[in-house]
Amino acid sequence: MKTIYEQLAKKIFLSIGILCISILSMATTYYVSNLGSDLNNGTTSATSWQTLAKVNSSTFKAGDQILFQKGNSFYGTLTIKNSGVSGSPIIFGAYGTGENPIITGFTTIIDWTNEGSGIYSKVRSSEARTNMVTVNGVQVGMGRTPDATYNTYEGHSTTVSITDTGLGDTPNWTGAEAVIKKNQYHLDRCLITNHT
Repeated sequence: MKTIYEQLAKKIFLSIGILCISILSMATTYYVSNLGSDLNNGTTSATSWQTLAKVNSSTFKAGDQILFQKGNSFYGTLTIKNSGVSGSPIIFGAYGTGENPIITGFTTIIDWTNEGSGIYSKVRSSEARTNMVTVNGVQVGMGRTPDATYNTYEGHSTTVSITDTGLGDTPNWTGAEAVIKKNQYHLDRCLITNHT
């Protein structure tokens, strides 16, 4: 004869099993493809989402799968805000055939503006600070002026501004970064908030 504890344990175990099956049955698989649209529901390969921004703005639950199409590249940062539960994780994976999908912070920049004197610019928004540039797949130094040395500035006003008569009015350096060499071993990196 089973004790009351054994009967209670069996009922609890059965209830937990039913709950786990319920959670898994409510899980959704989402598809992401370069050919998709963020206006789609993402629940089939034919109605896939297109961007990491859509994935990042979505809420997922335990057991959900987010699948990226093989052979595609996705630009930006994947931000994971939700978590699954033990035995029912949120899964990020791939679907289709071919090479595994690539998620990269690299972005190909086109339509450069020629600022003159060998300086080209392009305004870009980014989720993270740019820390690497490649040209034709080869890493190069970040853009700077002057290219290999330092400018010597003529004056400063406390720690608020510097004056360099050699820079001129164009391009406007607002939003760029000034790297100031105070001495041989000390560099300050400062955001340029205004340029005149």
